[in-house]
Amino acid sequence: MEHTNLDLESSNNIPTNSLQIRRALILRELEQLERSEEKTLTERDKIHRLKQSYNRLVNTKSEFDRRTCRDPFQVLPVELWKDILPTDVDELLTLTLVSSLWFHSLTSMSVIWTNIVLDARDDDYLSRAITYLNLSRPVDFHLTILLSPTQWEEVAPLFTPESGRVRSLQILVPEEGKFRESLEILDHFTVLPILRRIILPYRSWYSILADDPEPKPDPGMLERMPSLVEAVGFPFTVPVLQDQVFSNLETINIRQMGLDVIRALTGLHRVKRLFLSQSHQPPPPTDRLPTSVQACLPWICELNYWGLTSDWYTQPVAVFEGALLCMGENLTRISAGPINLYQLPGLLASLHRFPRLRELQLDVDHEAQESDADPYPIPVPPLRKFQALFRPPISVYSEYMEEDAREDKKSIQRIGFSRLFTSLSATAPLLEELHLAGDFLVDCALEHTSKFHHLRSFTLNTNIVNFALSDPSQSNTPHKQTWSLYAPPLEFLDHVHEEPLRYLEVPTWPPRPYTLSTFISPYGESYVASPRYNLSTKRLSALTTLALRVNHPLMMDLTMLPVLNTIVLIGDPSATLASDFFEEVVLRPNKWPLLEHIIIRGDYMEWDILLLMLQRRNFLANSDVKPIKSVELDGPLPYKVLQPMAQLLRSQYPEVLDLASVSIQGIGDRMADLEQ
Repeated sequence: MEHTNLDLESSNNIPTNSLQIRRALILRELEQLERSEEKTLTERDKIHRLKQSYNRLVNTKSEFDRRTCRDPFQVLPVELWKDILPTDVDELLTLTLVSSLWFHSLTSMSVIWTNIVLDARDDDYLSRAITYLNLSRPVDFHLTILLSPTQWEEVAPLFTPESGRVRSLQILVPEEGKFRESLEILDHFTVLPILRRIILPYRSWYSILADDPEPKPDPGMLERMPSLVEAVGFPFTVPVLQDQVFSNLETINIRQMGLDVIRALTGLHRVKRLFLSQSHQPPPPTDRLPTSVQACLPWICELNYWGLTSDWYTQPVAVFEGALLCMGENLTRISAGPINLYQLPGLLASLHRFPRLRELQLDVDHEAQESDADPYPIPVPPLRKFQALFRPPISVYSEYMEEDAREDKKSIQRIGFSRLFTSLSATAPLLEELHLAGDFLVDCALEHTSKFHHLRSFTLNTNIVNFALSDPSQSNTPHKQTWSLYAPPLEFLDHVHEEPLRYLEVPTWPPRPYTLSTFISPYGESYVASPRYNLSTKRLSALTTLALRVNHPLMMDLTMLPVLNTIVLIGDPSATLASDFFEEVVLRPNKWPLLEHIIIRGDYMEWDILLLMLQRRNFLANSDVKPIKSVELDGPLPYKVLQPMAQLLRSQYPEVLDLASVSIQGIGDRMADLEQ
């Protein structure tokens, strides 16, 4: 094949289908030449020329697709600039060095310089902050202060004159628990006329119990903020809530929900979000709120509650029930915890009072408690999302507990989980998102999963799950043994209605057959075999996103996922074992034809496998197979990987692709050389 010399000007009249044919011919010849183990000088030179020709063809094709595109600052309207620019201070300043046009475009756009951060951990924080302060004029800006009161006194004269432009203020004193110091910094601002949002250091309930009494802010301090609508971490007192100056508040944090606080809240008709963080032991359950306060706060849309655990108070849910009693028909979201597992059926049965409720997020404490109450659940059709994090039941796994007592508590626990999921399936018949995490009995949840006919997103993230599984090694008797596994059995997807399902997040399941030797070696070391098996025994025809938490070497066969578009590998060792999946793509590049996006949440190292996968998928797969368009990683890429990966994702053949130099062995050898 002769050397092809193409440039953009001479290629304007070449039909697009002709370019595709030439690309296919070059790839075919490159594949034939690459098969030769010992290449002559002529062959290596020809491979080099063919790669250059291929990249020119790709660039020509790209020019056809974006011939009308120009500089983004010339094409996009000014109001969209902020959406495409980085938020990092250093990156934004670096972009001003691209060209004089970019410099003038960026520095003339005040709105992109409105995020000012004062962080003493950065040596040149003050010079960058002053640059942002000057470039942001005359628009308002967001100010974040991570300084001690002494450090703030030194720089305050530079920023307090600009207090009339501060729209959002966040004060985070470096030392934990220094709430008083944050109020000292706030006191330096004489007036904040347009301030809409303020964030002060969060004081958790245990720090409040152990620390001095909560400081009371000077009422005159709040009068300086007439436009305030949201205050996070601010200790609102009853007199402050009753002040009409703050009738515009939309978000409020309170510590208690007594009658005096409720009466004060009834005068704040613009409050949409209420945060209740319990700071000390509430009154006894006999002194609960009267029923006359029911639905007295109908304008609140979101209720967030964080209370004391049973270690501090035997009935922590009483305060939450009192707050829930005050909510009205506009409530759309509830986030609460810790709530005891055995009190959840009663909570679910009370949700029918909220006809617009769409989301319920709970932190569940399932310390074993007996409960005879079995309320009848009433459907809440708008409820579409349920999310629960289950804490570990310490009492069940106590090493000092006798076996009989432990089994009794486990039985009570199983009854509690069954009642929960029975109530949930009846309360939320149109549920679309179900997210379960922590320590819970998965088999109890799966028994009711089939009742959710509209489930679109399903997350199953658990660490300890008990199952009664048949042991194949006991062939003569129907012996069953309960083991703690990392995930549910393979058949769990048979309980899910596959038609509406779009997103699935699960930990990987142990290999089959389930035998004790599968997990523990005779020497006490854990190991897992890696047979090939399907994700599902049935075809999931609509699933587009699969998120996995991989705990052992895995050879995946995802042929039952015909429309899979995105795969996510979450955490460690998932990121380390991502190469197992990449090797599957290398061996079978035509599988998963719609897969375009790969996301890795964790530390990944085997860059040679990743590059080889992109090369095989984006060049050797059939024409009807979509190329990989994006690979999202947590950490920065090595400089030797960045250019070839960018070229491969653009369907360009890398000029130099030395896989050995970016392999773990190659990186280790270079590190060893540096140490010598």
